[in-house]
Amino acid sequence: MILIHKEGIASSSLDLVRFIAALAVILGHGVSRFFGPYDSANNAGIFEKLFRVAFSGYGSHGVTIFFILSGLFIGYSVINQIKTNSFSWKSYLSRRIIRLWIVLLPALVLTFILDYVGLKYFYEDAIYSGGNMIGAINGNNSSALDFIGNVFFVQTIMVPPFGTNGALWSLANEFWYYVLFPLCLFAFIKRNHFPSLIFFISLCVLVCLMVGSNIYIYFSIWLIGVLAIFIPSNNILRFKNAIFWSLIGLIISLICLRIAPVFEDKIIERLLVSIPFLIFVLTLTSNDKPILSKVRYLRISKSLAGFSYTLYLIHLPILCLIRGAVMGDNSFWAFNFENVFFFMLIISFIILVSYLFSLVTEAHTNKLYKALKV
Repeated sequence: MILIHKEGIASSSLDLVRFIAALAVILGHGVSRFFGPYDSANNAGIFEKLFRVAFSGYGSHGVTIFFILSGLFIGYSVINQIKTNSFSWKSYLSRRIIRLWIVLLPALVLTFILDYVGLKYFYEDAIYSGGNMIGAINGNNSSALDFIGNVFFVQTIMVPPFGTNGALWSLANEFWYYVLFPLCLFAFIKRNHFPSLIFFISLCVLVCLMVGSNIYIYFSIWLIGVLAIFIPSNNILRFKNAIFWSLIGLIISLICLRIAPVFEDKIIERLLVSIPFLIFVLTLTSNDKPILSKVRYLRISKSLAGFSYTLYLIHLPILCLIRGAVMGDNSFWAFNFENVFFFMLIISFIILVSYLFSLVTEAHTNKLYKALKV
């Protein structure tokens, strides 16, 4: 079983990866909403094509990486607690819900407020009128039922993601993977005790039937993170600059899938992202060692990871409102230096707002654990 030092290369690097994955989602959403989707750029020049390849099209890959990292860390925690007979369903689910809700609840309120402003003052913009160019994300999914459904993680199951915050779809996946994994693990542990085996398998089946295939199929991606726990460190991954070369391989794979997507099926594409990322994670853990002379890298990585969840949860309604304010119609920006510069300012502004938002939400997660004694 892998072991990651809290102040090691792997731990700090995976912290940084979490932030980069969130940033990839935000940039992709931003480019598509301000400059249009990739295939809408008629007669695009080389610099526009490079810009789009560099900054858009990696959102689904970023979410894939989130799932794998979640499987790695949550899976490790659950397995370790079960091995030491310290696992408690009450404590486990309480911690998972607190972790999700501490940002989700205020993010839903923020989405409601920003969408209200957008629908009232910028209704002519395609974001709020449900224009086809924006896809399924629009401002018409803002009922009280939609709000409550998102609170209890049944978006995409019983209700749509709330308002303009289409990124909330992945939280339903995440929550139900938290439920499914221990159930599957207990079914395996109790495989020699027939009544318990039937009980846990029945619960797994019921959950899968409730959430639907769009969620349980992607559970295989989440389990790749769990798989990394059991792959032993191998000498073949311990060579000079191993981390560098595995990172290069991951980047090349992502760019190739971005430039020449050959699979319409998202699950296959996500699996192709998962393989080089798994190799990267295994290389990191195989070459892990405490960072003693690079304290700044450790601090920066932890700081960025510390608000990556908040960044993911609140960026879309802010992006949408800004688009409505500066455009107010169905058009996209022309690609030029001035618009690219302004776009980068918008992204920087959202990162800053997310960081400040996290100071009153995400940053207090551990304090809330202690206060509630879970």
